[in-house]
Amino acid sequence: MSAQWYIFGLDETGADQLGPHHKAALQGADMIMADGRFHAMLAPFAKDIMLEDWPKPFSALGDLLCPYQEKKLVIFTTGDPLFYGAGVTIKRLFPKQDIMIWPAVSGIAMAAGRMGWQIAEAEVISIHGRVATKIIPAIYPFAKWLVIPQSATSLHEVANILSNRGCGAALLSAMQALGRDKQEAYVTKTAADWLQDDLSDIADFFVMAVDLAPCGRIAFHSAYGVLPDEAFISDGKLTKQDVRASAMTKLQPHPKGVLWDLGTGCGSIAIEWARLSQGAMAYGVDSRDDRLERARANAIALGTEHIKWLAGDVLTVMDELPEPDAIFIGGGLSEAVLDKALGYLPQGGRLVIHAVTLESEAILLVAHKSLGGHLTRIAVNKAEPVGAYRGWRGLMPVTQWVFIKQSERN
Repeated sequence: MSAQWYIFGLDETGADQLGPHHKAALQGADMIMADGRFHAMLAPFAKDIMLEDWPKPFSALGDLLCPYQEKKLVIFTTGDPLFYGAGVTIKRLFPKQDIMIWPAVSGIAMAAGRMGWQIAEAEVISIHGRVATKIIPAIYPFAKWLVIPQSATSLHEVANILSNRGCGAALLSAMQALGRDKQEAYVTKTAADWLQDDLSDIADFFVMAVDLAPCGRIAFHSAYGVLPDEAFISDGKLTKQDVRASAMTKLQPHPKGVLWDLGTGCGSIAIEWARLSQGAMAYGVDSRDDRLERARANAIALGTEHIKWLAGDVLTVMDELPEPDAIFIGGGLSEAVLDKALGYLPQGGRLVIHAVTLESEAILLVAHKSLGGHLTRIAVNKAEPVGAYRGWRGLMPVTQWVFIKQSERN
């Protein structure tokens, strides 16, 4: 069996909280890893032990730790190692390693206490090592956020996003050295005021609290319903809102779920999937580079930059994708595409296909007769001006086939 690794959480009190379990783990350690600001307090316990800082970039962590898989390693992180902490990455990179984790009170919990907020009533968002646009789906009236930032400049990034969306009055609090008695520092300003600040008094390590209550009932895109059509840049190849709502209901987004959006167009289905569930992943495939560029632009604007966009023939690209929980085909349907998608669909997986042409509809009729599932025709009519009056104008009808794979034989 590989040697024991210990991952301990620390708060800002540092060495004062080192107890017998910490000191016992340090005995005979081959290496200690901790943020540089903890090195001075760890030095008396390290002596002849190698003391390492976190690698920069953080993505080099796996390479740094790999030689220690058969050695004793002690790692100190901030707060709870498994709450948006380094412990998550380490467990993912070394799943077979014998790891013991001992958490401390997280900075997020400390910040919530200082704000007088229940953590359950706030959105916890990490933009550490992630793009700041991740906050966009969490913009809604009276929202409260607890944000793990990348650095002091995250204040400018968050303030800029909020100000551009009419939330310049939102209150942003930067809280530093939480738990370090008289060294604790709090600075609260509006988003508009933070944009004018040079950030010289803000350390890179802090927690950000954001209160959108001063903004009132702002215009926003709900993370619990599908987006309006005007939220997307499109060349017309767009699954319209009412039909998209039906598709998402049938696709059933869920945390960590994987979607293939084949013939993605402007990316609306993939984006909705990524917005509606924490940790969900979508792969948008299209043969046209111009459509994928629009899809990427939409994903950035709507806070879902983590979606993977792939150019090429759907039949070829499917071979490169991870196992899906759901597949959506909105364009480019053929018998070959359908057969291959069905082959890759796992047991319990969901397939939703939309057809607007007679040729595509004919393929769905055959599939429904052979395999079953649910075949629905969706017709949406909207009231529009007809001279001095109003009348119903119909959108192009959509034939929807929904199929759930019950066994490997169907």
